Amino acid sequence: MNMRVQLSMFEALTEIGVKPDAARKVERQMEAAIEAGQDAVRAEMYEQLATKADLAELRLATKADMAELKTELKADIAGVKVDISEMESRLLRAMNDQTWKLVTFVVVINGAMLGLFKLIG
Repeated sequence: MNMRVQLSMFEALTEIGVKPDAARKVERQMEAAIEAGQDAVRAEMYEQLATKADLAELRLATKADMAELKTELKADIAGVKVDISEMESRLLRAMNDQTWKLVTFVVVINGAMLGLFKLIG
């Protein structure tokens, strides 16, 4: 329900006996105060609301940021893959070295056991 109430400050003041010049001055001051209040509200809303252009600009900036992030992420993943490959190579070399040490140990022990058996037998 939207009802407009028309209020004339000038008429109200003159009806209660305020001189016309003083009534007009008060009316102008009230109108100025209301206008200033409306301007303040508009300014506050302007700071808090976004226009379609603002949102379009934000959307473009977000897309650009996401593209940059995707590129950086791909580079990071590539670096991790290289690190994993290098660690895999080092691990295989270490396992190979340990395997040869174990084989050498078994061969030496086997030879020692054969020598011991010949010595005993």
